[in-house]
Amino acid sequence: MIKKGLLALLVIAALWQVWTTPGTVTLGPGIMVRSDPVQQMYPTPIVHQFDGYTFTEMATFSLQGKVLLRADYSFDALSRYSPLNLTLGWKWMSDEAIIKHVRMKTVNRSVGWQAELSSPISPDEISANMATVYIVPENSAIKRQLSKVRTGEIIELSGSLINIKEEDGKSWQTSLSFPDRTIEILWVKQVKILTPE
Repeated sequence: MIKKGLLALLVIAALWQVWTTPGTVTLGPGIMVRSDPVQQMYPTPIVHQFDGYTFTEMATFSLQGKVLLRADYSFDALSRYSPLNLTLGWKWMSDEAIIKHVRMKTVNRSVGWQAELSSPISPDEISANMATVYIVPENSAIKRQLSKVRTGEIIELSGSLINIKEEDGKSWQTSLSFPDRTIEILWVKQVKILTPE
């Protein structure tokens, strides 16, 4: 009975995610984002103590990007802080004429991708112009804004790259060498949807 109840809950959660996840936007060919992400280290990390956990701001971070993948989470260890991941592309990877040659899939917060042989750009160029960001909304208003973000849209995010540590010792470290295929944990303080009308 317990297994059946758990299975039912998982099915309900999956259906809820499908029902509540926004749709997809198609903008057509052409580079939509021409700038690289901008990162600046804090001279001294800024520590924020909360009830049972700590955020440590390591660097300011901002980027404009096309949403290549969106993945929402409710039950993993990080979902308390980060309810979604966004895979974002800029420069070449904001051009749908390029993106259509790259197959991407999310598994357990990791994104795997494979370029078709017909891809106009190299795997190194693909990797250098996209990243998966663990999104930590600063407050409920930011979380509501992020809930409306659709795959394919152009957005702008700004905030701080953070480390997270719980009082039991469990921790998550953000990457500070962007992009390097490891995780960027972004405490999002501002979000703008820039998709052309």
